[in-house]
Amino acid sequence: MAPNQLYLSFKISQIRQRRFADNYSRFTQEIMTLTGKSVGRGTLIRWERGQSIPRLPFLIAIAELGATSLDNMLKPSYDLSTTDVPPELLTQLSMEGLQDVPAKFFQIQNYPQKRSVTKFSRDIFNQFGYQISTTKLAYWISGDHRPNPLYLYPLAHMADISVDELLVHPYPLDLNR
Repeated sequence: MAPNQLYLSFKISQIRQRRFADNYSRFTQEIMTLTGKSVGRGTLIRWERGQSIPRLPFLIAIAELGATSLDNMLKPSYDLSTTDVPPELLTQLSMEGLQDVPAKFFQIQNYPQKRSVTKFSRDIFNQFGYQISTTKLAYWISGDHRPNPLYLYPLAHMADISVDELLVHPYPLDLNR
């Protein structure tokens, strides 16, 4: 299980319960309205039990329904805050805007100093406790694969930015704030 999968499943469950009580159908309908893709009740239950992870478009929709940031959804804690919501960022998140994410990963890899993929992997583990293989990181940086959404949190925070900023702001990122 990924390091924060349990936290994410708890937050998905909390958002559904806050917004729709035990009405799974209404929650899945709202997700479908926002993504244009259907979600079955069984899938939602697996997300809430931590047996699977929503793909990024579904995660963005759930964050929007919960009036929270994507960063807060992926943060490794049970806290589900709505005070840090950047509304303009939530509305800008989309799969089309993710085309330059590999270049951003490369930029983060070399922030604040140039480092190898192996060193980057070790730094992520030392700082966040996330074990990410150098092979996976290399694929993500080259754009050959997209990362599991749970791993966006440590990647963004290696550069002291939120997941929302990572996904929305154009490349190159302004990391020297």
